[in-house]
Amino acid sequence: MPSPYTALLPAVDLPLDRVYDALNAQGADQWELFIKLQRERSLELRGGALEARSTCDSIGVGIRLIREGRLGLSYLSQLDPAAISAAAQAAYTTAVYNDRELCVGFVDTAPATQTSAVLFDPDLNDRRDEQRLATARAVDQLAKSAKVAHREVCYIETVTQVRLLNSHGVDVEKLCSLHGLSATIVAEGPRGEATGWYGLDRHRLADLDAREIGQRALRQARDQSQAEPIDAGHYVALFAPITAAELLEPLSALFSGEEIAKGRSPIGDKIGTEIASPALTLIDDGTLDAGSAAAAFDDEATAQQRTVLIDAGVMSNMLLDRLYAHRLGRLPTGNGCRAEHSAPISPQATNLFVAPGSADPLALISDVRRGIYITELLGAEAIDPETGDFSIGACGYLLENGRPGRAFRGVAIVGNLLTLMRGVQAVGNDLTFFGNYGAPSIRVEGLELIAGDGDAG
Repeated sequence: MPSPYTALLPAVDLPLDRVYDALNAQGADQWELFIKLQRERSLELRGGALEARSTCDSIGVGIRLIREGRLGLSYLSQLDPAAISAAAQAAYTTAVYNDRELCVGFVDTAPATQTSAVLFDPDLNDRRDEQRLATARAVDQLAKSAKVAHREVCYIETVTQVRLLNSHGVDVEKLCSLHGLSATIVAEGPRGEATGWYGLDRHRLADLDAREIGQRALRQARDQSQAEPIDAGHYVALFAPITAAELLEPLSALFSGEEIAKGRSPIGDKIGTEIASPALTLIDDGTLDAGSAAAAFDDEATAQQRTVLIDAGVMSNMLLDRLYAHRLGRLPTGNGCRAEHSAPISPQATNLFVAPGSADPLALISDVRRGIYITELLGAEAIDPETGDFSIGACGYLLENGRPGRAFRGVAIVGNLLTLMRGVQAVGNDLTFFGNYGAPSIRVEGLELIAGDGDAG
């Protein structure tokens, strides 16, 4: 896989002629080869000392082929023609046991493959470990000067190259880098110890603000070490961007074409229907550089695109790969994704975000006499993917007379994602991406808060 960034990736030798021969020898109607190369560098500071440093290379190969209208799958972790031949034979053999309904043909036209310059850090070839360490130390020094009980900083740098080839002659490639920087800080206070965490991922190291990451984690830890429970009840709530974005992953499952086709989504028949507040617009955009999932094409070589899922409260589309687009009689949306090279394709979000409004976040709460500002959630992954019901630990600040007041923790918010979307009153102008999910501050009415089982902080 020739690349100007070969030194940043695992070393491989791919004799294409032999690979093609191995795949064509099976007699399949069509075949597809998915290759993923990745190198991950990481380092961790604890208490200012370098605790761990590592470099991890991985090679993943996924094979899909079609035999008499049935799909066969296999995978391996090496680029050896003999191993690819054996894996292809296994896929060909097992295809006969699969349902014809689970098969559509592979793409026969290559999408545009130009990668945005923003998706790859041009300084990676020249970056040394000392520079990576200096980035982490910039966060650590801020926490050190605050004299906290414990501090950890983690830096992760990932370079990923994906190549997709098939029997129609499609041969496309995408390359991206991703830099992750996070801080975990423990502070002591009247209410005991509390942990603050904050982290961001960006394609270019220059786009990470080490000071902001350290300050936000430190503020969370200090304030939560003095936090107290607050009364149960229904509140006007302001979700910070990080907590609003955290709700988008479970929400995305409701828009999955697979879940809709299988009757497992409560919004499967709601296209053209108002399902949320008119203040809410939800977009999946695989071309948006700000999100970590930006790329020219998905894992089926379908061009990624901008898909509006909710337009001013009205459901307008869903997330579709080629299979579920075919089954539902719609067009693919470029959301065919593999969780791993060994996983089957399924419709998943690329860069999913709530469209920002025009108001400053403080303006959203200027008329709130008593409410809550939610800065951390605990257990959002436990939201029911079929119903959207949730009970999530939360912490943040009491809103009093239009301003954030004392910190709270030891509570939980309960409700349903669809009800929550209908309760959106306004959204801020501070859209921030956390990985491939992004959100601005979001104001919601009538959020129910109950006593929690433990501290979110």
